[in-house]
Amino acid sequence: TGDRFLVKAGERIPADGVVVEGESQADESLLTGESVPVAKQPGALVTAGSLNLVGVLVVAATTTGKDSTIAQIVAAVERAVASRSDIERKVDRASRIFVPLVIAVAAMVAIGAITSGLPIEESVLRAITVLVIACPCALGIATPLALHAAVGAASRLGVLVRDARVLESIRRIDAVVLDKTGTLTEEAFALLKCPQEALADLAALESYSEHPLGQAVVRAARELGVQLSPVTGVEIRKGEGLSGVVEGRMVAIGSWRMFDAIPKQLAADAHYYENKGHTVAYYSIDGKLGDSLLVFGSRLREDARHLVSGLKQRGVRVMLVSGDAQRTTEAVAAELGVEEFLAAVPPDEKTHVVEDLKAGGHTVAMIGDGVNDAPALAHAHLGVAMGSGADLAMRAASMVLLNGQLTRVLDVLDLSRKTHRVVLQNLGWAFGYNTLGIALAAMGWLNPIVAAAAMVLSS
Repeated sequence: TGDRFLVKAGERIPADGVVVEGESQADESLLTGESVPVAKQPGALVTAGSLNLVGVLVVAATTTGKDSTIAQIVAAVERAVASRSDIERKVDRASRIFVPLVIAVAAMVAIGAITSGLPIEESVLRAITVLVIACPCALGIATPLALHAAVGAASRLGVLVRDARVLESIRRIDAVVLDKTGTLTEEAFALLKCPQEALADLAALESYSEHPLGQAVVRAARELGVQLSPVTGVEIRKGEGLSGVVEGRMVAIGSWRMFDAIPKQLAADAHYYENKGHTVAYYSIDGKLGDSLLVFGSRLREDARHLVSGLKQRGVRVMLVSGDAQRTTEAVAAELGVEEFLAAVPPDEKTHVVEDLKAGGHTVAMIGDGVNDAPALAHAHLGVAMGSGADLAMRAASMVLLNGQLTRVLDVLDLSRKTHRVVLQNLGWAFGYNTLGIALAAMGWLNPIVAAAAMVLSS
């Protein structure tokens, strides 16, 4: 209590506290149920578990440990783990019908046996046998046992499944939307070109960013021994860039959308580097646009091609959607073998892409890692976040790749389909076994002791 901590855009606030520096907006829907962002400025209270959306905050902790709201969130997660899938609920409803139905069958067996001339003792024994062998234990465990085994198998693969219902939706996925930066490309970008006179200011500003490009600028500065100055008034614009005041100078860095006009020569330089598959960024200091570019290079993840080819083999439509430039996105799409791609897409447009696919009858998965991907992750039937991504993205997704291996998506897809087969086999066995057992019991071919043993065996 009393410690001060820095919360970047897209990060979860780790402890209850009061804002000391900075202005931002927080998503407190996890706690309040209201999705409207709440403004935060010096003096405002923030709650553990809520999410910082746009700015950078310095917070003084007021409540920590088991006394903070985060403990309640843990309990909520535990409840989510115990969630029931659609097929489980259907089986529960079937069980509620099954039990009174079996009692009625047992009564009819007893009455039928008595009216056919059998002794009362024998008639009652047959009814008891029907009740014993028809115990719905096998029906009750057929689905949850398979689903929980699948959740455990997914966790051993390094995949966090937040909700058992995810395992039902995965097998129906027929369209996947892929983010590029940090998802298909390695998180560690290299800064290939940067004006040395501006590096200190740009690195100081980017130290407040979660974006892989920003981290590359900071790494480059630190490798050269550059001391980073404090920054005030940091403003992060999703999908565009960020700005702030560094030692009295207003500094901004981002894509072309961040600036009013780009000179022809600078635009030509950008096209040159983008044609090579590089990513570029522009910057300004005190409102004056820099006369050179920041150029970043990245490599595709080793398993990105395997993911795309694996999805295609399974009959899944693949689309690449990126906020990067047209030429850069096109180069990456060609290297991956993705025919459908959209470039220079702002964050809200990613959501529209997902919604359009859903409207077209597709069951859609979105795979991303950044703050700008979070809305699309939340809107997709299945949101898959990279474990190395922003907290906001992981919170919005229903599945998280903890080890960052993209091909685990294919493994979980296969696991989901296998799980569905096992569930159907279990239910078929349980219903078939009960039907046969009830028939044999009604005919008097079983006694209660054998029926009890048979019931346990079916489970």
